[in-house]
Amino acid sequence: MTARSMSCRSTIPSSAADRPVGLLTAHDRARGSHRRFDEAVLSRLRFIRSAQRLGLSLGEITELLSIRDGAPSSAAAELLHHHLGTLDDEVTLLLELREEIVTLLLRHARDPAGTPHAHEPN
Repeated sequence: MTARSMSCRSTIPSSAADRPVGLLTAHDRARGSHRRFDEAVLSRLRFIRSAQRLGLSLGEITELLSIRDGAPSSAAAELLHHHLGTLDDEVTLLLELREEIVTLLLRHARDPAGTPHAHEPN
């Protein structure tokens, strides 16, 4: 698939998908010198995007990709443990936020007009 079609199937702009700093490998060139990527690259691209959202540096992402590719370094396990802890903390915060949003939705369902209650500030 081309960078443009990969962009359509992921949420990454084609300009970013077209030059991902050496983390993706094009398999061949199509007419017009467009790079072609196989389906496995889409999974890799999603992993890269998720790792970026978690705050990993390109170096850390490269290290984690080396594990996926079967060639981990000695620092790989420590990096995985560190980021697993960070991810667990983020999941906990997201679950707390989810609970709050559910509570707000339930409150809104009981009183969709948003009428102030005596025990709540305006």
